Amino acid sequence: MSQSTNDVYPTALRLTLSQKMDGLMLEMESLCQALALKGTEFANVTKMGRTQLWLLNQHDEQVQADSPRQCQRQNGLRFCHKRDSEKECTAAQVKWIAQPAVWAMRYQAMGLLIGILAQSDEQAVIFSLIPMFVFSGLGGARMPLEVTGATFQAIGHVSPIAWAMDGFKNITTRSLGMNSVLLPSSTLIGYAVLFFILAAWRFWA
Repeated sequence: MSQSTNDVYPTALRLTLSQKMDGLMLEMESLCQALALKGTEFANVTKMGRTQLWLLNQHDEQVQADSPRQCQRQNGLRFCHKRDSEKECTAAQVKWIAQPAVWAMRYQAMGLLIGILAQSDEQAVIFSLIPMFVFSGLGGARMPLEVTGATFQAIGHVSPIAWAMDGFKNITTRSLGMNSVLLPSSTLIGYAVLFFILAAWRFWA
């Protein structure tokens, strides 16, 4: 009766799990078998390839259920397919590399500027948090700009995050081509150059 609740609670939980685990595993196995049967049953049924169709209003690309190759295309997480030409594969690889690369460049340049401006660890934290909340709020990281008005979308694109979101959406949920990342990537490079110039100027001032 004098045993601490800090010991009783976790002990009771472990004992319960040990007693119920066998039954749970049997149920999980039955569930996996049932899902496999349903996958076979509906193998020829098509479904929409956009889980966020209601928000992004994307084109009506359809994919075959339980087809790994086409499911990769559905999620935009692909480099190329066997049916794609060598030029298309190269473009797909370049856009997947370019967008994260320029995004990292912008981050590095802004971090350099913050590191030069901050005079203490506390200032570095403050100078990092303020842009993070402002840029992410304006840029659509917290709420998609697609659900806002044209004016707020225009204001939001003052934030580099809005351009990054555009680029990533173009090559993932929208499955667009190489040209779709040129403007977002160029804009992010411009932000990176701007932050780097400001950091260099402040450092040598």
